[in-house]
Amino acid sequence: MLIDIGGRHLAAEFAGEGAPVVVLDAFGGAGLDVWQPIWQQLTQITGVCCYDRAGTGQSDPSTLPMTGLQLVADLRALLIKTATPLPVILVGASFGGAIMQLYARTYPEDVCGLVLLDSMHCDQVARFYAYSQTWGDELVAEIAEHLAGIEWTTTAQQLRDALPLAPIPLAVVSRGKSTPVAAVWSELQKELASQVPTGQQIIAEQSGHGIHFDQPELVIDVIREMVIKGEL
Repeated sequence: MLIDIGGRHLAAEFAGEGAPVVVLDAFGGAGLDVWQPIWQQLTQITGVCCYDRAGTGQSDPSTLPMTGLQLVADLRALLIKTATPLPVILVGASFGGAIMQLYARTYPEDVCGLVLLDSMHCDQVARFYAYSQTWGDELVAEIAEHLAGIEWTTTAQQLRDALPLAPIPLAVVSRGKSTPVAAVWSELQKELASQVPTGQQIIAEQSGHGIHFDQPELVIDVIREMVIKGEL
């Protein structure tokens, strides 16, 4: 369906029944269809929502600067317009993880759980450059390619400036397959999990960056556990 959020429309899909509703946010440049590996099984657990960010898939582009806070505002408008029961569980992959972190920090009352799938970290560019000029350059090029039209530098600063994450259930699922910068990525992922005292990190041993493609059952299990916590 296309949801009017105030002169613009976002494409969204809702299925399943129950609360808390699970809201899925995808990789940079990806649309709601990337959640197909886990969609059907999630809809058997609780209500689920996935959507196309502004300028992605069938959603209208934004006339405002595409920063994290603007994307957070879009998502909140979508949830309010569709009368989605709050609080929700936010699930974000890669860049979607950065947006979901920012949402949870900006509107903590809306969120009862957070799942990050190999999520971006606000300081990853600087940390990659500290490791290697080559890997820093490659990361910047990758961000420019996959986040075209999105101001990552501004978004990263918005994350740094945001309030700390409230003490909600947090699960960080991190890739297990080795890369040349695995040590740096591992540190960043551990830091994401340490945002709350009870934060949990899970290593997806057989996965690369696309964890819900490589190990869908693991992701489903993590979200199911989060739903149970949200029901308590």
